[in-house]
Amino acid sequence: MTLILPVGASEEVSVIMVEQKQPAHVPGELVRIVIIDDHKMVRQGLRRILEEHHDFAIVGEAGDGGEAVAMARELEPDVVLMDVNLPTKSGIDATREIMREL
Repeated sequence: MTLILPVGASEEVSVIMVEQKQPAHVPGELVRIVIIDDHKMVRQGLRRILEEHHDFAIVGEAGDGGEAVAMARELEPDVVLMDVNLPTKSGIDATREIMREL
């Protein structure tokens, strides 16, 4: 599969670095990942690639920003792979909300 994404004007996003109060990942434990994309084929492709690495565990998938926030609250993953353009709530807004709450 080949994925071609348009390159052009994009929304500026400010990034705030936060200090971790605890280690982000404990060596020897699986990195828990949630994949968020409105295209099922993209989610499946990412899952297939990531599952080849034995250090990763895909703990959830969602297809829109609202589901992403709910899933992050419930599962508290180590990593959220988030698409920017999503239905119901943009990936940028969902990421802001997840970062604010978790």
